[in-house]
Amino acid sequence: MNLTNSTSSRLRHVVLHHVFGAIRGGVERDVFAFISSSADHEHIVVVFGDDGPMAEEWRRAGATVEILGSASSGPFAISSFLREAIQRHRPDGMIAWFGLVQLPQIIRVCNQQKVKLVVHAGNPGHTMPRKVELRYLAMSYWWQAAGPLPVYACCSKYVAESFASSRYLRQFPRIVIYNGIELPLLPAHQPRPYDPERPFVIGMTARLSPIKDHDTLLRAFALVAKRFPNVHLELAGDGVLRSQLEGLARELSITDKMTFLGDVADIYKVMSRWDLFAYATTEQEGLGNAVSEAMAMGLPCVITDIGPMREFEGDGTCVQLVTPRNPVSLAKSILEVIPDHVKRRQLGSAARDQSLLRFSPDGFAKEYRKILGLASEGDGP
Repeated sequence: MNLTNSTSSRLRHVVLHHVFGAIRGGVERDVFAFISSSADHEHIVVVFGDDGPMAEEWRRAGATVEILGSASSGPFAISSFLREAIQRHRPDGMIAWFGLVQLPQIIRVCNQQKVKLVVHAGNPGHTMPRKVELRYLAMSYWWQAAGPLPVYACCSKYVAESFASSRYLRQFPRIVIYNGIELPLLPAHQPRPYDPERPFVIGMTARLSPIKDHDTLLRAFALVAKRFPNVHLELAGDGVLRSQLEGLARELSITDKMTFLGDVADIYKVMSRWDLFAYATTEQEGLGNAVSEAMAMGLPCVITDIGPMREFEGDGTCVQLVTPRNPVSLAKSILEVIPDHVKRRQLGSAARDQSLLRFSPDGFAKEYRKILGLASEGDGP
């Protein structure tokens, strides 16, 4: 008998991960963190879409990765593809890592195949367009659940509370599980006294998309550069707004003081040369793994004061919050922090302690396993 594939006698639990594409982004790194922290489970990552750089990362963490191609994510194809994947791998539990319109089909298939499902929620419910909400409701009527609804694991309290604004999402039971991050192997950042002869590097990690607010950061940086000529800005990440932001940089005359790094494989290596982490975002943000990573590196962080970002604040000493969509407010905060290396050290130290406590990949994975009913070695009672 094949012990690996027999549901009655196999030695390890099998977890099926449902993802769309394998680009390098926040939720894709959540999958990596879960797999890395659940090594005594067998992981099957089924990509309902095209290949990408994260596929190799998941394999490196020990998962089997199947690329089904874009045809598998079609509105009527997903049920058959998912059913075949479940029958092929016979998982003990499944995580759908994206909030997606095909969710009613996924729920019905998992109910029919008697597979316990958890759905990851990374974005607030109030950002759902009206037409998408109507599609959800229509599809949930057509593909009615054949069993209990799954638990939505929300990445922040802000996201969990926002579900009340959606007729479709408010029906789901939900729990808050802060995203786990891959912890840095590099030494923690050690702030140095400001030296006008040395470049002072400000960085932000995020996809260049409308969900973020790089526009405000660039405008704030232009103000900062007038006061401190040795500052340099690095943006890690790529996306649809790159050409627009490059145009804004030219308009602000800061192209010689900033670098668009594009997609970065080793973000901690890049962060190790930064002096300050600045994060400007919008109300569409669910939480922001990049902030957790910067905090884990011990970087002082100046971030937008919106709902989910406040959950990074801790006791008020972990991050510095600024008025959203306000370049002057962001610039003022950065200008205060740059010459004060004692303040930077205090922020960075508190941020690191908070990140290691709240965004541990082991704790994150344990909570997901608990919902799925799949105990792992060392989980305890």
